[in-house]
Amino acid sequence: MTDHFLLVTISDEKTWGHKEKLLFLGDWCLPYPKENNLKGIDYVKAMPYGTELSIKDRDYQITKEIVETALDLLILKLNQIHKKKYGKRQWRIILGHWLRRYAEVCINRFNSIEDCLKKYKVKSTIILQNSELSLISETSLQFVHACNQDFWNSLFYGKVFEYLNRYGFDIKLAYVGFENKSSIAKPLAEVNLKSKLKNVFYFLNGILKNKGEYFLYNAYLPKLDHIYLSIKLKQWPKFYRILEYNKTEINRELRKSLKIKLLDKNKPDVREFALEHMFEVLPKCYLEDFESIERAVVKSGWPKEPKVLLTANAFDYDEPFKIYAASKTFDRIKYLVLQHGNNYGTYRFNLPTIEELTSDKFLTWGWKEDLDQQIPGFVIKKKPENAKSVNSSQLLLIEYPLYHKIVTWDVYAEFSNYFEEQKQFVSSLKKEIKDSLSVRLHPDYKIRDWGEISRWKDFDKNIKFDDLNQSVNDSIRRSKLVIFSYDSTGILENLSANVPMMAFWQNNYDHLRDTAIPDYEELRKVGIIHLSVESIINQIHGVWQNIDSWWKQEELQKVRIDFCQKYARSENKKIRKVVEFIRD
Repeated sequence: MTDHFLLVTISDEKTWGHKEKLLFLGDWCLPYPKENNLKGIDYVKAMPYGTELSIKDRDYQITKEIVETALDLLILKLNQIHKKKYGKRQWRIILGHWLRRYAEVCINRFNSIEDCLKKYKVKSTIILQNSELSLISETSLQFVHACNQDFWNSLFYGKVFEYLNRYGFDIKLAYVGFENKSSIAKPLAEVNLKSKLKNVFYFLNGILKNKGEYFLYNAYLPKLDHIYLSIKLKQWPKFYRILEYNKTEINRELRKSLKIKLLDKNKPDVREFALEHMFEVLPKCYLEDFESIERAVVKSGWPKEPKVLLTANAFDYDEPFKIYAASKTFDRIKYLVLQHGNNYGTYRFNLPTIEELTSDKFLTWGWKEDLDQQIPGFVIKKKPENAKSVNSSQLLLIEYPLYHKIVTWDVYAEFSNYFEEQKQFVSSLKKEIKDSLSVRLHPDYKIRDWGEISRWKDFDKNIKFDDLNQSVNDSIRRSKLVIFSYDSTGILENLSANVPMMAFWQNNYDHLRDTAIPDYEELRKVGIIHLSVESIINQIHGVWQNIDSWWKQEELQKVRIDFCQKYARSENKKIRKVVEFIRD
């Protein structure tokens, strides 16, 4: 048997060749339960790329280098095409989130292949081919989903191999036809009282004008709080839907003229690769559809001269809002952002976020670092209720989904380890506690290819799943104790609401900034956070018969209050405080 491999980069078996010895690039090549049905196939799985903290830190720095260099090139080209004079701030608002993800995807795909070629004797690979499909997505959100798809990844890996072959890697590329049968189904609009009321609001938005309007767009507030905030600002409450716009065809000639061809260096460089292929991947919303989006904004009835723009989560995937926000910041109108979840002030690999950097003011949930924009604030979301239902007896385990393939490291390898820890946790519970267990999957499990339901059932056919048709807050209210299996927004919300909970996760504090680790360590000391299955199991078994007594301990409550004061502060008069934040 030869020691040379055919490298398999995706799960489509058309790329597996005929009787060659196979090298699977990662677990995504073998979706469950395919790995259990490989009898007679000679194969090896490559070592996962980029999961060590030192490699993550290095790749994070390279990501920032690519982003800054690419942004300068994009500003020059896109200002010329769209007849703008925007600076870095405006273009960061428009495409900063996409650009960061693009850089991370380049690093992951490029370094995974290069690392593999250095460790294994690879002679060939097979790439899917379809002349009607390309790497170009309509929007930044479609780009994220494309990064999970076989065809997109096969095409992108093909670009990596073509680039590396210029440097003498000499990998034989074979191409096989591919019929795209997938489509993005649009859900039918529900015709019910709720949707009718929304349509009434949208209609009134167009005819009721607020002079000198505060533009409140996806502020992440409960509906009644949003209405109350508008009244306090002395304007008609408005709710907005995401704007639709006319789509145009891909302009391949334009993209070809924009392609950046750099002089080959002495050795392969992911920075060069990312710049060279940027316009082959740039979503249409930033190039072909840009003017169409601008026209949709003009027709939308959105205020031409708002006093302020305020949002909490439209800054990432809402292309019309981002283009609108960029134009208003160029006109020196204030752009304010409210924190809407966790990771802000703590996450190691996004410092600072695009929205912190580009806003005039950023209202945090209590913390502040080095940016003048950061204003210590409070949790704006509706928190879980502290009051338990009469039958609060279940142990609720809240699960994390398989993440999108848009970071520099191998998310499948990490998730595989994560899932093994979840099984270890469940199997280690005492029977009386395990009988009360309810596992709440993340809704995103339905759109990922991990097969979580099947894996759980194959592990334990009696496992009980929480009803996702009911809100997570209702499930928490029915629970004696809540367990978070990852560092989630729910941890902050439950700590702020003083709901008994614990959390555990893998990789210690590798995901945290150095400045945040001491604060999390205090939670660990009082038994709220655990860094191993054994630790949290011992804690649960020790306090299960009297959860409230454990939770109400003076030392634990002091640590909880101190932590919340920084990361999940409560505020009884939050609307009045938001008004002050807007008007100040």
